Amino acid sequence: PVAASGAGQNAENPQVAVGPGNAITVIWTFFSGGSNVIQTSHSATGGSWSEPSPLATVGGEASTPQIAAANGIITAVWQGNDGGDNVIQASRSTDGLTWSAAVDVSAAGGAAASPRVAVTSSGVLTAVWKRFDGSNYIAQSARSSDGGLTWSIPASLSGTGRDASAPQLSVAPGGGPTAV
Repeated sequence: PVAASGAGQNAENPQVAVGPGNAITVIWTFFSGGSNVIQTSHSATGGSWSEPSPLATVGGEASTPQIAAANGIITAVWQGNDGGDNVIQASRSTDGLTWSAAVDVSAAGGAAASPRVAVTSSGVLTAVWKRFDGSNYIAQSARSSDGGLTWSIPASLSGTGRDASAPQLSVAPGGGPTAV
């Protein structure tokens, strides 16, 4: 085993993606003393890893990272905080080392959690998550065709008046996304 996170650090919820040139990017939750943040590390060969680096987050609390790669772009999504509520956020990288500023994927207000992300072979991303609508948890989704820089307006996937939990997402080879 080769450590991707820093020595003496507690890393949780690791996710991995193989991106451009078969390079490997790992993402995880790291407790930084006062809050959880999302960190990444990158390896061209799997033998040595870059120094762990934090992704930009708003509110300084983040968890449950997910990662996907296609067409030379690596996209990460996670549960962040906008200073009041939990939101789903995203960032993208073309090299696994430098990441864009975080953008909100879910709408403000309500508690968003449990994100998942998948990408089609043509590079279209879909993210799903659960969000509290004031009465129930509902499943929502958004799409991005630019590697995660911008996202569609969130759409509700589940019916009203019932709780939806633990959304999952998959993409068929050559096809589109399916959420359950």
